[in-house]
Amino acid sequence: MLHEEDSSLAEIDSYAAEELHTLRDIRLAERTGCRVHFCHVSTMKTMEHIIEGKRRGAPITCEVSPHHLLLNDKNGGRVNPPLRTEEHRKALINAVKSGHIDAIATDHAPHTSSDKLGGAPGFTGLDLAFATCYTALVKPGHIGLPDLSKLLSANPSRILEITGGVISPGVFAKLVLVDVDTPFIANESHIRSKSKNSPVLGMELYGQVIMTIKAGEIVYETDRPLI
Repeated sequence: MLHEEDSSLAEIDSYAAEELHTLRDIRLAERTGCRVHFCHVSTMKTMEHIIEGKRRGAPITCEVSPHHLLLNDKNGGRVNPPLRTEEHRKALINAVKSGHIDAIATDHAPHTSSDKLGGAPGFTGLDLAFATCYTALVKPGHIGLPDLSKLLSANPSRILEITGGVISPGVFAKLVLVDVDTPFIANESHIRSKSKNSPVLGMELYGQVIMTIKAGEIVYETDRPLI
């Protein structure tokens, strides 16, 4: 599982820093047969390399992060890899629509307020991941809700070869109850992490989590009425 970044290029051209390392490691995966998973893909050229590598039969998979699907370099904050231009954001959405993205992963990076003021890159991504993705992908009609469920749950379980992402007899219940119809304004009360550094705070989102069930036990429940 690779964070693709050539540190010698990162300050000069962050696009090339990601794209060139990705191209190199696709070729290495092809030569060695080693499975490779590319984390938080953020540029269209990176995605083109991955699509072409898959076409040739390279043993590779990839993911994109919620913030790269909803935000661009004009309306987000500092993260690594950086938020890209609107053209690249739309290209990632098209890659999701066409089935080239295997999974969505939060790249959850909690920092204290002082860390962020000091320039630490990264966002708290876990708590609002579903709502961010639903708002960016399902609400506009790019994909359906079952597709989003696969990208966030079933496919990551398959890639990691762990049990999960399915509702099946004999499997511990790991479920999330969400309201996909009522918009809400994201605020710190929606984040259970000790870190609140989310760029979507103050934004109107859809897909609020009402309840979370883990291993058959309710571990989170909102104060709002269920009906």
